[in-house]
Amino acid sequence: FAFGYDAFRDADGMRTTEVSTSIAATFEGHTMARALINDSDETFITLSGATPLRGDVTLNACIGGSGCTGDGIPATANMISGMISGLEELRHDGVWIPYHRAPRDIPMEEGAIAADGSFGGYLGYPRTARGDLNSWDFDAGSGSTSKYGGNLYGPRDGLEAAGWWHMQVDHRARALRSSLIGSFGAKCVKGCVDD
Repeated sequence: FAFGYDAFRDADGMRTTEVSTSIAATFEGHTMARALINDSDETFITLSGATPLRGDVTLNACIGGSGCTGDGIPATANMISGMISGLEELRHDGVWIPYHRAPRDIPMEEGAIAADGSFGGYLGYPRTARGDLNSWDFDAGSGSTSKYGGNLYGPRDGLEAAGWWHMQVDHRARALRSSLIGSFGAKCVKGCVDD
């Protein structure tokens, strides 16, 4: 879904693990997505629509060094987390309205940033009644299949993050019979060299 000049790569002098001073970065941007509406049968996905969605995304990352401090920034080096929020759907008459078939805020759980600048993790939805990340039966209960991933793009003094996300159907909620799949792009607004 995204491409550009890689800020990092798995080569001498270019790895995130070789950044000596930690970068505590906050990225802000937008997401576009589709709600893949099925035929209301949770075990057989037959698409009957692909409603356009849009929203906001915020990512917090600790890149390189020995760790970070700061509100919402992961404490451990080379970790990332965030939030997808404010989802809206495009109504048939061309007007954007709030999307009510998913949580208002979808957490992007803390995930690892690799040496080459790629990153990924789980989305914090759906969850069980106990608060554990849930998995739909097709994944044999191995943990949430709602995931996100992406890459850090450069130059390093003007970092951007871009990638994809997929939120699985919540088979317990009649309102959410859609699997959401989208892409995002975000610019570093705090913690980078040029901010």
